[in-house]
Amino acid sequence: GLGLSVCQSMIEAHGGTLELTRPVLGGATFRIGLPPGEAEVVDGADAKPAVEIPYRGSALVVDDEQEVADILAEMLDEKGMTCRVVTSGQAALEALAEQRFDAIFSDIRMPRMGGSELLAAIERDYPDMIRRIIFATGDVLHPEVDALRKSGRPIVEKPYDPEQLRAALLQLHEIGETP
Repeated sequence: GLGLSVCQSMIEAHGGTLELTRPVLGGATFRIGLPPGEAEVVDGADAKPAVEIPYRGSALVVDDEQEVADILAEMLDEKGMTCRVVTSGQAALEALAEQRFDAIFSDIRMPRMGGSELLAAIERDYPDMIRRIIFATGDVLHPEVDALRKSGRPIVEKPYDPEQLRAALLQLHEIGETP
């Protein structure tokens, strides 16, 4: 679970609807309605190349859901990045005490130390790492997301999209914070 709000956001982004009905005998039924799309024929010459991460390096993946963190780490690893996964903000600070990373992917909503608190702690203890943070969320409507947008740090949505990850990494690369 990434949550119903993520599903609804994805469906609405594609022009669809999500309806909930409650049968008399209990339970719930969700109905997804999507508009018909047009088929696109692409021959081999016009096919898009695979999305490439713009650099090689190390990444710290911070997410309280181990499975979600592992998915992101696997996606980054396939592109050539070396990843370390931790499941709390405190563990992220401990990892930063041991080594520096080229990118830090942090979930925004985590128990005890969410994205805002982690950002403040990194700013205080590891200011050289601030420009390497990329936030991730499955709940783009949460008030904390708006607050973190003001930090200027990239925010990617869950479930992870390779093009969004590439764009966020390019943003780090463009400001000269990555090798």
